[in-house]
Amino acid sequence: TCAFLKKGKWAKEQYTGKTIEGKTWGVVGFGSIGRRVAEIVKAMRAEVLAYDPYVPEEEFIRRGVKRAFRLEELLERSDIVSLHVVLNSETAGLFSEEMLRKMKRGAYLINTSRGKVIDQKALLQVLREGHLAGVALDVYETEPPQDLELLTHENVICTPHIGGSTEEAFLNATEVLVSKLKALFRLGEGVPIGY
Repeated sequence: TCAFLKKGKWAKEQYTGKTIEGKTWGVVGFGSIGRRVAEIVKAMRAEVLAYDPYVPEEEFIRRGVKRAFRLEELLERSDIVSLHVVLNSETAGLFSEEMLRKMKRGAYLINTSRGKVIDQKALLQVLREGHLAGVALDVYETEPPQDLELLTHENVICTPHIGGSTEEAFLNATEVLVSKLKALFRLGEGVPIGY
């Protein structure tokens, strides 16, 4: 990596990766972000399998994505699993030790949704055992994260909840906020509703 190069070390053989082409990528949560991920992954010639019990069948068909009717089916078949779900009573702790063990041995897990979707203690355990090849985390049960063992595990790549931190995203959020405030002022004759 860049850190090795800055120290004058050429460690190319340590960083042999795998291609996405020909793999099965499981998308958990097929809302706007999950759909966009599926589109990008399909362009890399991977098979996309998606799970979302709240999205109509036509949406999967229209996007050319295979639907998993059970989360377990997606986990058993996918080489890479990415999470794109909201945090609610159904998704909190969804990726328990039992679910993590249903993932294909040697698979990769990516979480950019919400940290509490994954039981981090269970995640560390399956990593220690070598069940998963690697994990990429942008979100954590507690932020900033407290579990240094998970963060420093050699098969974990972590970032500080920056998945949506772009200049464009901040600009868009500002535009949406201004638009909503204008609508509130119009509805309340100059006084925002709820104030």
